[in-house]
Amino acid sequence: MSHREREKTPSIATLCLLLPRCVPREKVQAVDDEWRSLPLLSADFPDDLKSIQEADKFWHALLTYKTEYGEQPFKALPAL
Repeated sequence: MSHREREKTPSIATLCLLLPRCVPREKVQAVDDEWRSLPLLSADFPDDLKSIQEADKFWHALLTYKTEYGEQPFKALPAL
């Protein structure tokens, strides 16, 4: 999603609620939190992650991504 569109619609929760088979209600907040943090943390992504063009490969790489502190900030969002 473009930065301009994110400014108008920063939350993905509405979409998640429309797709209850994809996102269980109890996971909507976790998915939305990760969605909102994605642009903030993307500046620290390694170049190989930033350069991935295929959506499925990007989301898989995001699922396995770890910060320099060994944390996995994206567990719910890429698992969709």
